Amino acid sequence: MSNTFADVFQNGTLGNEFMEVNINKNGSLTIKERNTGAIFEELNVYEESGNAGDEYDFSPPRKDVIITTKGSIPEISVVHNGNLCDG
Repeated sequence: MSNTFADVFQNGTLGNEFMEVNINKNGSLTIKERNTGAIFEELNVYEESGNAGDEYDFSPPRKDVIITTKGSIPEISVVHNGNLCDG
């Protein structure tokens, strides 16, 4: 199974004989393993929060603001359209 860039960009899906990867509207990924049927959702979601601890332990701040890409709608663009290894 081979996907062209146009297929991936329009359908948000790419895959091979081992897996299928869906690119969700918020930029996260859902991966389905074809052999087992296992599905892994909300991959590639970023989250940033504060840390009032030191280099040895995590301590959440009293007033923390958590920033996440989970509910966002990213602007997606092509950075490279070609072979993964050009050398």
